[in-house]
Amino acid sequence: MKVTLERKDDAYLFQAKGSSGVPIMIDNTSKEGAQGASPMELLLMGVGSCSAIDVIYILEKQKQKIDSYQIEVTGSRKQLKQAKAL
Repeated sequence: MKVTLERKDDAYLFQAKGSSGVPIMIDNTSKEGAQGASPMELLLMGVGSCSAIDVIYILEKQKQKIDSYQIEVTGSRKQLKQAKAL
């Protein structure tokens, strides 16, 4: 698997593409006017979508009718300790 990222402005906006060629915009969402999801949001989206796809696949194999499906994933970042100057 391979992805490419191309910087799109003079700040933190990137366009990412995988083998599907579908572009995903990635930005620093702590700045006002962000034009894409943050890397951490994308990580949570990836975890959630992998789980959701597995659940849908299992339900379909069991011949279950799926009218609607929604998943919510939450996460938090561990704060790194500041390194002490020597």
